Amino acid sequence: MKTVKAIRHQSPTTTLETLVPDFAGNWNNLQCIIDVAPEIVSHNLETVRRLTKTSKNTS
Repeated sequence: MKTVKAIRHQSPTTTLETLVPDFAGNWNNLQCIIDVAPEIVSHNLETVRRLTKTSKNTS
């Protein structure tokens, strides 16, 4: 959150994207991201090896 706040202070018109983990199910950590209000919130989806081909879409 410190980084997002520092960027907002330095460059208020910059579009920010955050890449977040699953936070081990800790909703308070997710709320911290929501509170700093980045324009984009992304999350990597992890899966087991046997499902990788099925879950990854090739374009």
